[in-house]
Amino acid sequence: MVPMSFTEHYAGLSNDELLVIAANHTDLVQEATVALDSEMARRGLSYQQARAKKRQVARLEYKEDTKHSKPSKYLLRNLD
Repeated sequence: MVPMSFTEHYAGLSNDELLVIAANHTDLVQEATVALDSEMARRGLSYQQARAKKRQVARLEYKEDTKHSKPSKYLLRNLD
């Protein structure tokens, strides 16, 4: 089986998936970064959008993590 190139891989991703990868682009090898930059430009996406997506994902993960935990006494006191 022939491995898929970064260009082919990124072309097959949704915009949201691409933005999540772009938000962590410093972790990529140079070839992946070049392919990512090219695909982002082709779709008209920006690294600013990637940072916004990263914040959105973090907020959703936080909400999910705290959904089943009890609020602290401090929080309850300040809600009154």
